[in-house]
Amino acid sequence: MLAETTEVYDASAALCYSANSLNRCGEKRKDTEWVNSLKAAPETRFLIQANDSFIFNTDDANQPLLHSAEVINLLGITDATTIFLGIDECDGNRPHFGLRYSTDLETIDEELEKIGHTLPTACAALQ
Repeated sequence: MLAETTEVYDASAALCYSANSLNRCGEKRKDTEWVNSLKAAPETRFLIQANDSFIFNTDDANQPLLHSAEVINLLGITDATTIFLGIDECDGNRPHFGLRYSTDLETIDEELEKIGHTLPTACAALQ
């Protein structure tokens, strides 16, 4: 017997497939000029990946910290790889990018502390 539609939807949402608010913009993501314009937009947010670990919110370990370009500049991140993640349709169509770079843990912890964030212990333990 097949599961009812609502049960299938709930399972899909629990797995984060249908509940994802990011529009991956598959039809436009190869347009370099368009992606670069999104990256430069003031409302764009960046998910920082330092040394293969994401930086999460210390108040809610399930919530990643999303930073503005201003914070990226304050951290002095210049040699990072950026990846277009998508446009968050539940957050005013705000573009999101992943930003990956290498650093030592002491440096990133000190820099985040200067701007009011700290590197979670769990994140440091992954290194």
